[in-house]
Amino acid sequence: MNHVVAILLDKELAESIGKKGSENSITYYNGNYSGERITILTPTSIEDKIYAAAQSMLVSEQILISTRKIDKFFGEVIAASALLDKKTIITKDNDVTEFLKELKFSQLSLCDRNNLINEITKYKFIPPGNGPKINIDKSFTVNGIGTVLLGILMRGKVSVHDKLYLSSGKEITIRSIQSNDIDLKYADYGTRVGLAIKGATSNEVKKGDVLTQIRVKPSSNLHIKIRITPFANEQIKSGSNYSIVSNFTHTSVVIISTDGENVHVKSESPIPIEINDEIMLIRGKSPRIFAYGKVISTEI
Repeated sequence: MNHVVAILLDKELAESIGKKGSENSITYYNGNYSGERITILTPTSIEDKIYAAAQSMLVSEQILISTRKIDKFFGEVIAASALLDKKTIITKDNDVTEFLKELKFSQLSLCDRNNLINEITKYKFIPPGNGPKINIDKSFTVNGIGTVLLGILMRGKVSVHDKLYLSSGKEITIRSIQSNDIDLKYADYGTRVGLAIKGATSNEVKKGDVLTQIRVKPSSNLHIKIRITPFANEQIKSGSNYSIVSNFTHTSVVIISTDGENVHVKSESPIPIEINDEIMLIRGKSPRIFAYGKVISTEI
């Protein structure tokens, strides 16, 4: 079984669980424990790339937060995590029970470090259906192979020779699949994959694109059901400007209208996004990740 986990505030903890893979704004680690495979996403910097923390949390099924250091960044990520309806694991390095009383988690575990693997692997996440979807975070060209895409399989199964669509509408064919330098005939949910493709060049694919059976058209106008962390002291108003994060995309948005529970935003760049996809809003002051939402409709 595959598990996708965001580990926040502790690079050494990620290194103790998995082997380091590729790195950009997010560093990836991969671990295998008796057939239980763990894909880890760790933002390289919370301080100046807060969007990477939001991306890691949105893409993952579980969130693991280290309490080794209690500072303003810990406060930001714990408040952001509480907005998500996901299993959250908090290490017992420091006692944060008083702080946690101010937050509401749907699934919360306090865990010793020596029991973290068991805590992660015992969780039985049910992946969504409706065909394969791969969130792309990198594209490049390899001599003798051609275009290669890196991403995480967020739903379904993908096989060699499958034909899928990029967000741009281009149809591509999967020539080969690798994960952890191992050739695969197919991959399923949660696998960090490298895909050699034909049908598109690497400069036609960017971080934040999605690869799906039915094309996901990028949208600029999004209608979102929203909730705000109680620590934000923020009232969203028409004309306000924020950053939005969805999958591996982040861009600027302006609030077109709101009734307090639902917002209509217009993004600076079109976002490949589907109904029920999750988003987070980011502002300039702490806590920077201050709102969470689900897309209820889109417009081109």
